[in-house]
Amino acid sequence: YILLHAPPSYIIALESLMKIGHIYKTLFLRKKPIKSEIKMEGRCPFQPQSGYATSDTRLEWMRRNNITLDDDYPDDMKSLEANPDHTAPLYFWQIYSLIGKRPIISIVRNFYERVYQDKENPWFRNVFANISDIGYHISAQSAYWIDAFGGGKRFHGGNHRLRIHHEYNASEIMNARGATRWMFHMRRALQDHTFDDPRIQPCILDFLKIKMIGYAEDHSWSFDETDFKLPITDDEADIDRSLSQKEELQATHEETKDEIKN
Repeated sequence: YILLHAPPSYIIALESLMKIGHIYKTLFLRKKPIKSEIKMEGRCPFQPQSGYATSDTRLEWMRRNNITLDDDYPDDMKSLEANPDHTAPLYFWQIYSLIGKRPIISIVRNFYERVYQDKENPWFRNVFANISDIGYHISAQSAYWIDAFGGGKRFHGGNHRLRIHHEYNASEIMNARGATRWMFHMRRALQDHTFDDPRIQPCILDFLKIKMIGYAEDHSWSFDETDFKLPITDDEADIDRSLSQKEELQATHEETKDEIKN
């Protein structure tokens, strides 16, 4: 009744107050987007953050490449944000800023689906199945990759937690034979995924090489560069023969290790 009989000036004033209230609500009370999903026009589509494993894994890469913190290395290498130019260097701790989490989870899921369907090598599949179901492994490995790739704190415990897992849960495959079979499935999972940026696939392979070299040293087996060959070709070397050779090398390393201890 009041509004129906109110003077026009009152209605105009009320409408102005309502507009001001709407503007205030829009600017200050709206739900903010998740930080890792904020789009930055003209830059990378995902905003990176340092995680529990990001710094340690980057330092691990630097040590393998004979780079120290005191060296005058490029600014691009220091950043968690990638240079979007496809001709510029890309480092694995910048991958998240380009692709976010979904492609990472997709690759990891593809990998574990292959592992759990591995009928040729049940010994390999059973190591993972005895730890937990496929969902657990997809979740844990995706979290570690996202964390290491600059996606923020996703993998509590970082590299220390990963070392404990390998030592106590996955020791049966922490050898040359296990490394080859692991990469057998991972290479195929990577090859199944197409990226617009041609730098991403080799960058992920570089990350995996750095990790695998460390595992080989920690668990005394001989690192094999051919495990990381992409693309996969029809005339690829016979896997069984390769595994047999690696098992012999692994046995030799173990014997040498025991002799040193004695």
